Amino acid sequence: MPLMADGRALARFVGGLRSFLRWRLTPDQARAIVRRRLERRAATLLSTIEHGIFCNPRSPYLPLLRRAGIDMPDLQRMGRADGVEAALEALCDAGVYVTFEEFKGRRPIVWDGLELPVTARHFDNPRSSRSFGARTSGSTGPATRTALDLDHLADQVPAKLLEADAFGMLHAPQALWRAVPPSPTGLR
Repeated sequence: MPLMADGRALARFVGGLRSFLRWRLTPDQARAIVRRRLERRAATLLSTIEHGIFCNPRSPYLPLLRRAGIDMPDLQRMGRADGVEAALEALCDAGVYVTFEEFKGRRPIVWDGLELPVTARHFDNPRSSRSFGARTSGSTGPATRTALDLDHLADQVPAKLLEADAFGMLHAPQALWRAVPPSPTGLR
């Protein structure tokens, strides 16, 4: 990503940080959010696929879906009729998946005569609004770029809050040892 684009993305991230840090959530509100998300699971998956894959010509999943002969109406039918897990299993069985090394952009996607060179950026969510890049530590191989997005972090809050509540840790003192920014874990 060019330096100016990185600067703009970082400015958007920092600009949204104040409201993100002020956001407060109760366990009851978190339960309601999680319940709503579970009810909308299939619709959310289909929307993510539509916007992240079919409306995104850079998506590496698009050629895999085309190669498998699966289009958006097929996915809508599968999601409604069979449910999320069955639809995802059907996609996997049809060869619509990537390995860890492919997802990290360390190896091209190779499937049934199809070869797609990819980078980690090919898997970025095109709907992320406040993301900027950071680098992983490289503990599983070469360091790779990862996008940090406040909306994604905020999406994790209800589950993390309910986890702390379930283990009686909601009001207990806690200490987390994290790397310092700009490490992705330091910003989380």
